[in-house]
Amino acid sequence: MKKPVDNSTKFRILSFLFVGLLVNWFALSAVPALAETSARPVEEILKSAPQRGDYPDSDGVIMLDEGLVSVDKKGDKKVVINQRLKVFNKEGRQRYGEVTIPYVEDYGQPKLNYVRTITPEGEVIKPDKGDIKDITPASLQQYPMYSDVKNKVISMPGLTDGAVIDYSYTIKPKRHFLADEFSDSWQFRSELPVESSHFQVTVPEETEVHWTDFGSDLPPEVKEEEGNKVFTWKRTDVKKITEEPAMPPVNRISDRVLVTSIDSWEDYAEEFWGMAKTQVKPNDPIRKKTQELISGLETNEEKVKAIYNYVATDIRYVAIEFGRGKYKPHKASEVFHNKYGDCKDKATLMVSMLKVAGIKAHPVLILSGLSTKTEFNEPPPGMGLNHAIVAVEMDDGLKFLDPTCDVCPYDYLPDSDRGKEALVIMGDEKKVGNITDTDRFDPEASKVVVNQNFSLNDKGDLTTEVQLSYHGFYSYYLKATLEQYSEQR
Repeated sequence: MKKPVDNSTKFRILSFLFVGLLVNWFALSAVPALAETSARPVEEILKSAPQRGDYPDSDGVIMLDEGLVSVDKKGDKKVVINQRLKVFNKEGRQRYGEVTIPYVEDYGQPKLNYVRTITPEGEVIKPDKGDIKDITPASLQQYPMYSDVKNKVISMPGLTDGAVIDYSYTIKPKRHFLADEFSDSWQFRSELPVESSHFQVTVPEETEVHWTDFGSDLPPEVKEEEGNKVFTWKRTDVKKITEEPAMPPVNRISDRVLVTSIDSWEDYAEEFWGMAKTQVKPNDPIRKKTQELISGLETNEEKVKAIYNYVATDIRYVAIEFGRGKYKPHKASEVFHNKYGDCKDKATLMVSMLKVAGIKAHPVLILSGLSTKTEFNEPPPGMGLNHAIVAVEMDDGLKFLDPTCDVCPYDYLPDSDRGKEALVIMGDEKKVGNITDTDRFDPEASKVVVNQNFSLNDKGDLTTEVQLSYHGFYSYYLKATLEQYSEQR
């Protein structure tokens, strides 16, 4: 659902921070001030604060969740985030006592306007410098990845049952991708109830923007103010999302709104191809290795399989995500020499080697993951794109391959890439990007079958016989795991 506003944004989700950074990391502005960044009087906060009895099934409540975005005529963006949260019990203090602010070092650090704990008695306690730390997110530490993605973590002092956590920060992000455009989004629901959620975007009146909502119909209030257009979304008494086992991430199921000046997905394709097309060029070592791999092979499928197996298994996954490197692949020659790279690097090398073999192939941008997909009929960047794979031109159409998956056989596309619309970077002058469906998910193609037989004798002894059979990807994965284990032994 595209809604133009008058006045004619490992499968290794951290491997390619392509659009997620552009949209979700909180964002000089020549527009009027949007809101006061000074703290509200304590007396007013305590007077309006809810009581535990108002939310008996919650460990706390978000009293205010506010995002204020301003964009100037150059497209530079400033974001002010204000949040106020009351904790009710030990679980609330334990879970929310560490305030976490995500940011990207190369984009600019958040400036704290104020941070404080307000006790039920009205005492204000501010954190010391030692209570504020900048750390690498734990989710990045478990992968071979080097990144300037950080969390500013604030240990809130003096928390007791009924205390209020009140803070505000401002961030002015630099941009490395689609520098003349902007996009931002806002999530209205969380695992806590929200008394007031407020999102406001102010842009110059000549800037054409689009907005779309995800989850429910969320039309904004639109007004003109001193040469600017102001879009405001307000929701009150928002119910919490109750956590369940194996549920998708909260940010995937929350009501959300996206505001963007990016006109089309073709803009994304052109921007990426502008960075990637020179990186695909093969050098002599790549040509030599490719000829070695395809020597004696007759069919294109045999050649593609040989090149895929080499890139998937011999080029290890390592992501170095700094600055423009979050979006721009490294040169194929560098990836081949280093024998490592992230998903877009491995895709670039594979396309380069296939080019040497005389086979056309293209990088593909996709939102990998089992619980979500990008809706390309929405304004970009929609739900985002976070992964790069390869599409190979075969006689019967495009064949999708994911060289990041080092245990996936040639015939198997990971489940997290299946059944999705993806952006194929064709590199054609008339149409750079082509939106295409990947292979559908077929549960019969990859499964584990468990047969159990139980027998009980006269003495009450129970005997169990278990038989396991592996099919498709799982049979290959089990074989690879056993071989790896044998080598280690």
